[in-house]
Amino acid sequence: MSDRSVKVFVEAEIVGGDRWEKIKSGKYNTVRWPLAKKYKCENYSSKGRLLILLSANEVNLSDMFYIDCEPWVQQGHEERAAFVKAGGQRYRYRKGQEEPFWAIEKDKVVWGVDKLEEFLLDLLKSRIRG
Repeated sequence: MSDRSVKVFVEAEIVGGDRWEKIKSGKYNTVRWPLAKKYKCENYSSKGRLLILLSANEVNLSDMFYIDCEPWVQQGHEERAAFVKAGGQRYRYRKGQEEPFWAIEKDKVVWGVDKLEEFLLDLLKSRIRG
């Protein structure tokens, strides 16, 4: 009998309220995570593991978005930023350099805790069949 167990790992980040409002308002066309997460996702995928990236609003944790790493890696693209705004202030990234991120269009992620169960079930079904 083959082992049909599937492990799903979730990388969660809690986003500050001021940044969350900019994400939700449409100020940005993409959502992004540090480029290092892309390499972590590729490593997990090569070992047959599932990894989900999840970001949630610190003010309302049920306000969230998430994506399976595989489509994020395959359909994403690199973006760079020199600054981050947090708490009403601007901060320069490490050593004054631009920071690389891996981004994907906002309509490619799933929004809302109410869709999380269906998302997970569909993901698991696709991996067990695939």
